[in-house]
Parts: sequence; structure tokens; C-alpha cells
Amino acid sequence: MSGRVSIPISADLQTGDVQAAIQKLVEQLNRAGQAVAAANKVKFEPVTKATVEDLKRVEVSFESLRKVSGELNRRMKATGQQGAGFFDIDWAKMHPDAGARARQQRRAFEYVTGLGFGNLSPPASPTPPGSPPRPPRPPAPSAPPLPPRQPPRPPGMGALAAGALRQGLGGGLRAMGPVGGAVAGGLSAGMRGGVGVGLAAMAGTLLAQGIGKVVGGVMQKVGQAGDEAIGYDTLKRQMGDVGVGFNTLRSTLRAASDQISVTFEESQRLGREFAGLSGLSRNALALAREVSVAGGFGRSFGIAPELAVSAFGQMRGVGLTRSTDDSRRFALLIGEAVARSGVFSKADEILQAVTGYGMGQARFSLTGANLQGYAGMLSGMTSSGIPGMDVNGASNILARMNAAIQNGGAAGDPGKMFLYSALGKSQGLDPIQARLLEEQGIFGTGEQAFGDNSIYRRFAARYGLGRPGAADSHATNLQLIRKSLEGQFSGHPELMADAFSNLTGLNISQSMAMLTMNPEQMGGLQRALQAAHVDISKISPTAFSALANIETGNRGRLMKQVGSLRARTGDQALTGAEGAELDAAVAGGDTEKLRDVLLRLSASRDQEKTEGDKTRQKIQDVDKSLQIAATALLSPLNSMRDALM
Repeated sequence: MSGRVSIPISADLQTGDVQAAIQKLVEQLNRAGQAVAAANKVKFEPVTKATVEDLKRVEVSFESLRKVSGELNRRMKATGQQGAGFFDIDWAKMHPDAGARARQQRRAFEYVTGLGFGNLSPPASPTPPGSPPRPPRPPAPSAPPLPPRQPPRPPGMGALAAGALRQGLGGGLRAMGPVGGAVAGGLSAGMRGGVGVGLAAMAGTLLAQGIGKVVGGVMQKVGQAGDEAIGYDTLKRQMGDVGVGFNTLRSTLRAASDQISVTFEESQRLGREFAGLSGLSRNALALAREVSVAGGFGRSFGIAPELAVSAFGQMRGVGLTRSTDDSRRFALLIGEAVARSGVFSKADEILQAVTGYGMGQARFSLTGANLQGYAGMLSGMTSSGIPGMDVNGASNILARMNAAIQNGGAAGDPGKMFLYSALGKSQGLDPIQARLLEEQGIFGTGEQAFGDNSIYRRFAARYGLGRPGAADSHATNLQLIRKSLEGQFSGHPELMADAFSNLTGLNISQSMAMLTMNPEQMGGLQRALQAAHVDISKISPTAFSALANIETGNRGRLMKQVGSLRARTGDQALTGAEGAELDAAVAGGDTEKLRDVLLRLSASRDQEKTEGDKTRQKIQDVDKSLQIAATALLSPLNSMRDALM
């Protein structure tokens, strides 16, 4: 594919320029279509004309494809084709394997151009080797005069069924490659005699090829392909229907499935799960990106993608995230919390704990939750080494404390008076404002309670109230409570622990632990990425674990990531310039400089591949090939159903 269609479409454009560009587009479409057809052994009907709208559509569709396919962008960048137009792409460089190249080239062509492919006619049966030449056919006797022309009879049900099966199964099988094409050829020849003859011919061809199980798999997939189509119809309605394209939903979520190594059915299910929990509507591209981010985060930490998608969807649903970049920030926060806690095997529990806190706090206070404060304390508790302070134990303690403070303390009126003094008077708040701050829980801050995004701010604007000075405070309620207790019980630490126990509902042991607990400082990963000039929107969906390890690791751990990057091959390999930069950082001996370089080089790359990764990918490729073949059957089978009804 060479040449690029890219002309300005404007009112003063010369007609000749437009016609030249359109003619060039036709030539490019035909040249590219024939190349794709030859690689996939399918038929392409040449395009005879195009319009200005076709010019626009190709450009817009290619940009859309680049937005939803991180894999395409990475391969283009790795092969030095980052700025290439669609017809400029050298697919051989991006996909050395001919089979993978043919599949990806066809998918991209169909997505960008909207054009499809048909079935090749089966080749004529050759004369077996060693057979005598066939005698010439004798001339046909003179035919009697034709009777008066009668209206054509409609094709019978058998003919319609045979045609539908031949068209659909043939195209589906050819999508699987040379073997499928051979079976499709035999089937097409047999179908000319009707359904019975066609099935017999297909059986004979299958026996000859020895691949009955393959075609059986295709036929079993037909039902699943139908379910997929119905599922996307449901999802289209669920997301608002009008302006939500069925094909866009399917193509973008299928592309997301490649990024997180799940089947087409699983990516659709994840999409429906996220849409239902988040309330996301009318944006198919955003839905696919969210599935990629959440599912990729899950993959990078060994968490089931459906669990991660559920958690991220709930965060979006209660308004704690509002965009895909917010979801990426949430992923970075959880990743950092996991790394600082040191319990990677409990990443799912940390994700659920932070999600549960965020949802409960947002619904109680109708204000954004301090996820960073909660995650920092949870990490500090789980990394403390105190018996019983595992993720579930720590999250239960925090939940009890949070509920107590939200409701004015667990010590009755004396507790309420203490909280008013510790939280209200110390910051110049009146009793109502102090109660509002208490409702933010143990990790609430003055900024959260009274800042620009608070309910109080909206209420104050309507009724002419002033802005409290506490609106600029970043101190958490837990910090203010501990400071006040330490001041009042100076020299009597046991009485302080007892008072904290009464106030929060914890026992004495838990109170002593919480009075000595120091939270982990969170947010360092996001700040480090910003300092390294990493665009958060370009982070690979499966890179979150590596980034968290780099930010929190010592030099020994950093050198393991160096080894991982140096061992990458294909589109994940370091470029010459990147390799030189990494070598210089290692040789320089500056650990922070090395950390910075590793963050930048790892952010855009997938997680390290293992044999299990490759096995999963191969299984997914086979499953998806069958699904594509089965999808090709749906239209002709629906036509057959129409004929039979």
C-alpha cells in the first residue's frame, strides 16, 4: 500500500484537484484491496468510482483506528512508520508472520474503507496425472424452437439454503487460511447440486483434508456469533442507541480484546459490565478504552479482567472518575498502593478495599472521596508486619473508624464535643460546618468539604454564604484528631489510647496500633511519570505493575527491569536510541536517573511476555479466527431464514 490520500476539503478547492484525489483514492483502494484479497485468498470487487465523502471517511476511519488500537500504534512506531498514512503502511515490517499479517491487514482495510471481500470461485477440476486427454465434445444437435418465454420461477427452498450456506461457510472458511479455502472450494462445488449433494461433497472434502474438527468448530461458533451480534444490539440500545454505531461497538471492543488477551465474547461481556456499572452512554470509543485500561490493569497484576472492569466501572458510576485518563490515574494509585504494601498476591483485595471505601464515602457525603489518603494508610497498615493487619483486617478497622467519625463519634455527647473542638474550633468552623467536615470521615479534608467541587460550595453560592478558611486545608480529620488527643493527654498515653478507643469504636489494641501507624505517602508514581514527561494517555494497559515496581523499587529491582527491557523482541524491542539511553543511565550510577529512564521506556510497552502469555495469545487467535469465520455465516444464514419463513 503506497501513497496517501490527504487533501484539504474546502469550498475553494479546485475541481480538478478533487477529481485527481478521488481518482487516486480509487487506484489505492483497488491496489490495496487486491493485495489483501491475495493474502487472504478471497475475492475483491474493484472499485469503479468514489466521492469526496469517501475521501473524508477513509481519513477519519484511519484516525479512529489509530485511537482505538494501541497495538497498531506500537507496531507502526517500532517499525519507523509512526506518521505514515493508511496506504503507506508496510505491513510486512509490522507483521513478519504471513498469516498474522494477512489477518491484520484485512481487518484494518475493512475497518478503514468499509469494503468487504467475497468468495473465490473454485478452480476447475484438473485432469488426473497419467489420464488420456479428454476427447473433444461433439457438436450439439440443433435445438428445437424455444417455447414462449414464461415468467421465471422463484428459486426453491433448497436452492436458497444451498446458496446461503455456500456463500457464508465458504467466506468463513477462507478467512481461516489455505486449508479453510480448500474445504470451501469443495463445498462450493458440491452445493451446486443442492444441500444434500453439497453436504456430501463437504464430507468428502473434509475426509480428504483431515480437518473435520476445524469446520465443526466453525459451525459450533455460528451460534456464538449470533449471540455476539444480539449482544451488541443490546449494548447499542443500552448506550443510548441513536448515534451509537453497531459496527463501531463491535470493532472497537474486538480491538480491546487483542490488548487484554480475551475472546470476542469476553470483551463484549466486559463492555456491557462497564457500561451498566458506570452509566457511560453514547461513546463506543470511550467504552473500548475503559475496557482496555481496566482489563489491562487486571492482567498486569494477575487479577481477573472482569473483577478489574467491575471495580473501575463502579468508580465511574459514583463519579470518582470521569474519563479514561481518570481511570488510568486510579490504576496508578492502586498499583502504587500494592507495591508499597508489598502484597502483590493480594492486589485484588486492595483494589476491592479502595473501591469499597470510595463508593461508600461518595454516597454518604455526596463528595469526592480521599482515595489517596485511604490507600496510603491501607498500605502503611498492611506493610507494618503487625499480626492480623492483613488487607481485610486493615480495611475492617478503617471502615469502623470511618463510620464512627461520619456519625459524630462512638462516645456519645462527650465525643461530639471533642470532635467539634478538634475539627471545628481549630479551623474556625461553626457547629454545622464542623458536622459537614465530620461527614467526610477519617480521611476527609477541609478542601474536600468546602472546596470548589463540594456540595457546600454549591449551597453557599445559592444562599450567599462565605467560604470558610478550612477550604484550603489538606490535613485529614484523622491527623487533626490525633493531634488534639496528643495535646490533651500529654504524659498519659494509655488514657489517650482509651479515649481514641471510645471515640472510634476500636478496642485498645487496635487503638494503640492506629495511634502509632504512619501512612505510606501516595502519589509519587504520578508525579514521577509527569517529571519523566510521560503522557498518561499513552500508557500501555498492561504496564501498570511494571511502573509501580519501578517507582517503589531499589536499584536491584530496577536492574531486573533493565534486563527485561533488553530482552524484548519484535515491536516491543528497544530502538537503538532507547538502548543507548538505557545503557548510559545504567553506567552513570545515578539510581534516580535510571528510574526516570525506566519509567519512560516502560510506560508505552506491554508487560513482560511469558510462555503462558504466548499460549493464551495463540489460543485467543484460534478462537477469534473461528469467530470471524462464524460471523461471515450470519448474513447468508439470515437470508436463508428469510426465504424459509
